[in-house]
Amino acid sequence: MKKILVLACFGTALAVVGCGDDDSGDPCQGVAETDLCETAGDLQCSTDGTRVQSCAADANGCLVWTSTTTCGTNQTCVATGDTPVCECADDCTAGESECRGSVVWACEADADGCLVWARGDDCAATDESCVETGTTAECSSTCTPDCTTAGETQCDGTVIQTCADVGGGCLQWQDGEDCADSSEICDDTAEPAVCVAGCTPTCSDEGATQCSGTVIQTCTDVGGCLLWQDGTDCADTSRICDDTAEPAVCTETCTPTCTTAGDTQCNTAGDAIETCTDVDGCLLWQETADCAAMSQVCDDTGGTPVCVEPCVSDCTTAGDTQCTGTVIDTCTDVGGGCLQWVAGTDCATTADYCDLVGGTATCLTCTDVCTTAGETQCNGTVIETCTADAHGCLDWAAGTDCAATSQECDDGTEPAVCVDRGAGSCASPIVVRSGHYAVAGTDFTADFTNDQTLGGTDCVTRTGSVEAVFSIDLLAGETVRLRELGSLDAVLSLQNTCGDTEACVFAEDSGETTGYDYTATTDETVYLIVEAWFVAPMDRAYDIRIDVVGAEDCGNGTDDDLDGDIDCDDDDCFGDATDCAAETNCADGADNDADGSTDCDDSDCGAVPACSPYRAVYEAFLHPSDPFDLEGRVLTFTPSATDPMGYTWTVADGTGGYLVAPGSGTTTATLTLADDSNVAHAFSTMAAGFPFFGTTYHGVYVGSNGYLTLGSGIDTIVDTPAEFFAQPIIAALAADLNPRTSGAAVTVDEFADQVAVTFHDVPFYGETALNQFQVVLHSDGRIQFVYVAAPAAGFESGDTPYVGIASGVGRTPYPAETNFYVAPVAAAGDVIVTEILYDPNAVADPDGEWFEIYNPTSRLLNLEGVVFSDLNTPPDRFTVTGRLLIGPGQYLVFGRNGNPATNGGVTVDYVYPSGFNLANTDDEIIITAGTVEIDRVTWNEAGTPPWPAATGASIQLNPLRYGADNNDPANWCLATAAFGAGDRGTPGAANSPCIGAVYFSADLETNPGWTICGGGTPCDWQWGTPSYASGPAACAGGTGCFGTNLTGNYANNSSFANNYVQAGPIDLSAATAAVLSFDMWLDTEANWDFARVEVSTNGTTFVPLTPVSPAYTHPTAAPTQWGSDFLTWTPVTADLTAYTGAGMSTVYLRWAFDSDSSYNYAGFYFDNVLVYAP
Repeated sequence: MKKILVLACFGTALAVVGCGDDDSGDPCQGVAETDLCETAGDLQCSTDGTRVQSCAADANGCLVWTSTTTCGTNQTCVATGDTPVCECADDCTAGESECRGSVVWACEADADGCLVWARGDDCAATDESCVETGTTAECSSTCTPDCTTAGETQCDGTVIQTCADVGGGCLQWQDGEDCADSSEICDDTAEPAVCVAGCTPTCSDEGATQCSGTVIQTCTDVGGCLLWQDGTDCADTSRICDDTAEPAVCTETCTPTCTTAGDTQCNTAGDAIETCTDVDGCLLWQETADCAAMSQVCDDTGGTPVCVEPCVSDCTTAGDTQCTGTVIDTCTDVGGGCLQWVAGTDCATTADYCDLVGGTATCLTCTDVCTTAGETQCNGTVIETCTADAHGCLDWAAGTDCAATSQECDDGTEPAVCVDRGAGSCASPIVVRSGHYAVAGTDFTADFTNDQTLGGTDCVTRTGSVEAVFSIDLLAGETVRLRELGSLDAVLSLQNTCGDTEACVFAEDSGETTGYDYTATTDETVYLIVEAWFVAPMDRAYDIRIDVVGAEDCGNGTDDDLDGDIDCDDDDCFGDATDCAAETNCADGADNDADGSTDCDDSDCGAVPACSPYRAVYEAFLHPSDPFDLEGRVLTFTPSATDPMGYTWTVADGTGGYLVAPGSGTTTATLTLADDSNVAHAFSTMAAGFPFFGTTYHGVYVGSNGYLTLGSGIDTIVDTPAEFFAQPIIAALAADLNPRTSGAAVTVDEFADQVAVTFHDVPFYGETALNQFQVVLHSDGRIQFVYVAAPAAGFESGDTPYVGIASGVGRTPYPAETNFYVAPVAAAGDVIVTEILYDPNAVADPDGEWFEIYNPTSRLLNLEGVVFSDLNTPPDRFTVTGRLLIGPGQYLVFGRNGNPATNGGVTVDYVYPSGFNLANTDDEIIITAGTVEIDRVTWNEAGTPPWPAATGASIQLNPLRYGADNNDPANWCLATAAFGAGDRGTPGAANSPCIGAVYFSADLETNPGWTICGGGTPCDWQWGTPSYASGPAACAGGTGCFGTNLTGNYANNSSFANNYVQAGPIDLSAATAAVLSFDMWLDTEANWDFARVEVSTNGTTFVPLTPVSPAYTHPTAAPTQWGSDFLTWTPVTADLTAYTGAGMSTVYLRWAFDSDSSYNYAGFYFDNVLVYAP
């Protein structure tokens, strides 16, 4: 952004002399007297108390008050002695909490350490009430109402109280306005209660100013009453009063703030009406009605602003819906943040009724289950009646259970009735009246008698044995199946006519569980007989099933053909156009809809969890390279509001203790866990259960190895992806733990709304360091891991503890792991500014400005909460919101415009607000974290050396000077590489070196004829164009480069001494500093085959060239070679300064490669060699 200084001269005489030819010599001419100061370095608070100001010379040498520190939102500048400081104006006392309606508000420290009220849990969300005990508020299922009518008011001393629902329908008095704050008293002689006073205040903010015509008025405490008091009359000095900013001042001219006299509006605070008023020929917004003085607010929703009573919210979440009769109400912001139910669609006009579906009010149409109100049927032994529900929809309602009188239900005629069951003999058979009949008991000989001795043709005769005789009416073509599924050894028989001498259609003494079928050829009654084989059987439990076997009905939820498969799982129904036209079972190995695709290969299964990617949020640690870093922290998982299978998570510092004290539960259990074991725990107090990835569970399996599983228990040590994703799991510290250690305890504490599982003093197996951690499951689905102690001494090398949650169902690939805790940017130099484009040419400044930062550390860092600002008054400033990670050696680009199509073609990692500008003249980028200044770059400041500048080119920090002062223009240069729409810069990538004299250059587009291997073998090196599929697709630039075998893999058993490319001699005797740069590509057997650059001053004795960037990786202790891959062309730089100066006229360079006896890859390539003065 370009900063432009506009000078204007006023007055006839000055129009000739005053502009550009001022000989008065007064450097302070034109500076307001209130801005002048006397002694440089003096400090004061600004008049509005929001800033600390210092007395300093401006660009003309005039001493003026300049803001140096801006106080926080809840701070005020206070002069303590001679040192003004920003001090907190605390709203509350630490540790206190209070109820506001059903919401718990807690006293917490803001970013500046000031104590403010912070919104917490809404108790209504868990059907609880917000209850205060002393200075502590909490959600409770127990609440004692102390008022009766919501919205009613009363006085409690000088405080207005309102009867409010604190959650769960409990009404209690809630404190509101304290009239004493406005020097008034509370009056509840009429409804509502109001503040009244002997004095009527005319203003509300002591010290505030306004214009009354040409007079400056100040809000002043007069006897405890705030009144506007006249002050300076600007007309006395032929000026006007201007209160467009605070404080009001006398000015020579006026900047109109409105356009049409008489227009009205609500002020920005929404507590007063302003009128567009002609003030000495200048139209200004002037306050004409103070709504706040009447305990009202300004409302302009009707077009004309008026003072109205404040709106009282009667719902909590915008967008929520409810049913009021047949009408759908929506919770709507009706203005000023006030939420109220607003009537919408009346379902009676389009459907039958309104009801909640998944928590959302929905118009529904009845789907009648039965057809005629009052008709009856039998459902087993229960008489059901067709009844209209509350919405008028017909459904079967259970009535009399005939079993209560040892009878059966008979619906052969209307109405259904209870009838006595037959005795179970031919003379009095038990009548089977349904298509699926079952009767079971524990003693067959006690429940039935011996009335028959079947001796007819094809019968099995059992003299003296107890039998049960059943009759059933069959239609021609119907098939009946008789089975006995209990432990009774029985004979199954069927007769067309029941009697001892009648023939049996079948009589079988085996195969009872499979059963036997009979198909009627005409409409007939048949008799089914179950007879004990033994007179006094040892096993007497019985379970008799009589089923009319029909074709599978593909949509009734019944196994009609008794083949074990129901509806669309039965191959009789595959592809049924009505009920099985879609794949209904995505895990049975069958093509249920007969479309040629089975289970997850069928598009119908795309949204099924088993056919979707695994869902999880987790981190797998690896000691010691990726050590466990959650000790002392609390990790919280919250179910997504929009994705039933999704979770969000946060990590915060803990308090040093557990969230739930072990043993404090409404019910408490101490578990006995053996090594590699689990214990099932059913919830007894949290009746609502625990929702997890879309399924509600009423118990967990607590594993000895630091995890909970849902649905079933496991005993394994979970330290691989396959083990972690194999089941629904909640892993706080999944590792090889030993809860059998003396003093260790695993406890479960249950409450109505949460369950806490605590692993206290549980070490790793074979270790002594004690772990203390806790898992808290909330009935709303939230999960919290609390790590009180997890000392590093307890971890062994190679330990891979898993932390997180997983759905246990899905398809590979597994989701990528996250990184729960990332250290914040906190120390000077953690990140540095490396590139700035403040004057783009391809697009306008507001669209194309950006800057780049770099992480020079070896740690992943989090920029959340970091502040970027400058020295403007007030400063341009923004704070990074949300998690923003920057890895070691990573660049991030910050820009005003995140769209590459309109910002010049730059990919922006973080879009900052439009109020942060990069000036083309002088400006600053200051990075702070809390009170620590991380980095500062100031360009083109007065009195400093000039910075490189050109329209359309970024300024870049020399990559060879990243460790030097990046606030020194000597370390910066203009970018030369083009990007995007044509401007120059390297956003998000390493900067090009700032080049001075060039001592040696080879782009390798022609063969330079350098020495290759010197006769040693094996020798891989070749010059030319790569043509190996596993190698680089092309050279870094052009068509020529060097590589170890341009058409294949490198050879085994090569050495640095015999496998190299050598360049030189290079004369560096006149140089005082020099840098080698080239492009590298490397594919090698990691940590077994190596590449490096060597240097020599005589062409015979070579040593590894150090330091280089990227740094060598092997060996760990003193690396002198690359042992890991660089599978994209990577810029390399190396410092040659040690080889410059007198006597350094024969410097040689080698690119060398070394391989072992097995495994070979594409190898080592290099291109674009340059030696230059930095």
